[in-house]
Amino acid sequence: MRVVSISIALIATMIVTSCSTNTHNTKDFQKLNEKITELNKQQEELQSKLEKSEKRLNVLQSKMVKQTDIAGIKDDTTYIKSMVENLEGIYIPEEEARQIAESLTSNEVEKWAVTFNENYDYDESNEHNLVRDVWVVKAFHSLGNKTIYYIDAITKEVVNISEIESNH
Repeated sequence: MRVVSISIALIATMIVTSCSTNTHNTKDFQKLNEKITELNKQQEELQSKLEKSEKRLNVLQSKMVKQTDIAGIKDDTTYIKSMVENLEGIYIPEEEARQIAESLTSNEVEKWAVTFNENYDYDESNEHNLVRDVWVVKAFHSLGNKTIYYIDAITKEVVNISEIESNH
């Protein structure tokens, strides 16, 4: 009987040890599953961020101009400017630009100021917009208000008009 009770005690000890080991293994297994789930979630988030970044990169690359293209454009621009400079009388005179502006205003002007602006681009968002050489004619009105006329120096076209009110 003693042999049997030792065997039963030994078996019981083995079962208890096995159960506690299995319980411990189950907890470890649950922790590992939770960690795997968390890592999978992080991987999905990173994949989503990667896809967004790739889309942004594609957009930026489509807008990017190669340096060789820029150099070519600069060379072309320099050539065109030198050709234009060789043509005397291509630009309307300053006084004519002022007269065009005067014909467009009905308000009394206290002072006029005229300056030349090369490569004027009044609306960069408009792809059909031309970069132009313009006369900038400023009309200073009473009470500090200003009207600014942008007149194409070649075609005499009024490209833009800005009105600025005084802060008074």
